[in-house]
Amino acid sequence: MSTLPSVSVIIVNYNGQHLLPGCLDSLRKVRYPGSKLEVVVVDNDSHDDSVSFIRQHYPEVVLIPSESNLGFAGGNNLGLEHAGGECVALLNSDTQVDPEWLRQLVAASQPDQVGVVTSKLYYHLPYLELVISSQTIHKADLDYSDDFRPIGVLMEPVNCPTAELSEQVWYLSGFYAPRQGNLTTRWTNGQARVLVPFEQTSRGKNVYQLTFHGYPLGHPLENRVKVWLGDQLLIDDTLTSNEVKQYRLVIGKRQAKSHLQWLVQNAGNIAFKNGYGRDRGSVVYREAEHALEFYDFDTEYYQRPRSLVAMCGASCLIKRRVIDEVGFFDESYFMYYEDMDLSFRIWKQGWDIVYCPSSVVYHAHRATTSQRNVKFFIELVERNHLQFTINHYPLKIVMIQLVLFTTKLCYSWLAARVMRAVGYFGRYFELHSNKAEARTAAATFLLGRAPELLRQRQRLLANQTRGFEEMVGMLY
Repeated sequence: MSTLPSVSVIIVNYNGQHLLPGCLDSLRKVRYPGSKLEVVVVDNDSHDDSVSFIRQHYPEVVLIPSESNLGFAGGNNLGLEHAGGECVALLNSDTQVDPEWLRQLVAASQPDQVGVVTSKLYYHLPYLELVISSQTIHKADLDYSDDFRPIGVLMEPVNCPTAELSEQVWYLSGFYAPRQGNLTTRWTNGQARVLVPFEQTSRGKNVYQLTFHGYPLGHPLENRVKVWLGDQLLIDDTLTSNEVKQYRLVIGKRQAKSHLQWLVQNAGNIAFKNGYGRDRGSVVYREAEHALEFYDFDTEYYQRPRSLVAMCGASCLIKRRVIDEVGFFDESYFMYYEDMDLSFRIWKQGWDIVYCPSSVVYHAHRATTSQRNVKFFIELVERNHLQFTINHYPLKIVMIQLVLFTTKLCYSWLAARVMRAVGYFGRYFELHSNKAEARTAAATFLLGRAPELLRQRQRLLANQTRGFEEMVGMLY
């Protein structure tokens, strides 16, 4: 690469002072000529001390305070007004970049047809895989049923160094559905795998607590339990009937080093034929009545470059001439789907979007996003999904999604009213009430913008050089 382009890194910050040192310090270590790199931070009217903190500790940063929260879309648009680079790199504030992050993005952007390059985002903590083996009996021997599945050992939730880390344990395989009560427990099937986060701190050691239960009273069988980390045997013990034992595992950096596994949080985005999107790397699985999301192992699948239809706005590089031709973010999205919309506009106008696995970022996913306002979250996702579908999908798919949305809206209101009528005000009433109000707000927003959405769809159709048939072929 004979001449490196100048790059403006745009970071949108909202109440993220605690994240800024990790992000901005990692940018100081990036191997890229300082004369060709500028960092622009847009502060979205934070209520912490982000602005004064940046001014005091990072004077090289171009700081743009906003008088209001413009969201991810509006914040990036404001940053672009102050960015002078030939390329623009978007970066979330809850990330830390590898020193080669930017050079790899720039190298992958060299072909003229490439308009956008998206990075590989690892979840910010590595994991250790513990294997729990035990003797088994048939479930029928416990409850006198006709269920002959193997039952291993009863296990309480793994306790990690902090409560926050304990919530990030992944019961990977070999577990039955958790039993809820005063204490959540899980039976294994005799050979179970659990992933525990490993915090690489100055302390150097992580302490985990594992608690196992013997078989219930009336079943005088002993159960031998073993816990492995790779080929290292950490626990080898026998539980008698109704016995409960706690084990304290102390694992240091040296012991953990060869067993650490980084999970892929995002390797670009994928889009489905129903208009919804998802991170490449996201793994959705069901546990009891809940759908849970976790991340994938860094297999060969994620180690190859690939052409995509959508980037991830948490870390990507966009050529300035692409932005000049296509435009930047549509601020009506505020957040969620804004990067999908921009990706589709870029891709449909003939530019390629590529995934660069050698551009590595560590991402504390959703560290600056609060979902305490459930109604607002549902409203944004529902309305932005429909707006995105109306803008970019074939008319048949648009009509199907509008009918499905209307059906869900009516069902939410009906379910909430029936529950109110019978005097039920539990969590399902709250859930359906929130969905009903959020979907009503989404419908009101979309109806108010209907004429503009139709005009916008016509403009996009007139500008696109790639047709629906080619686009649908890229969808899942």
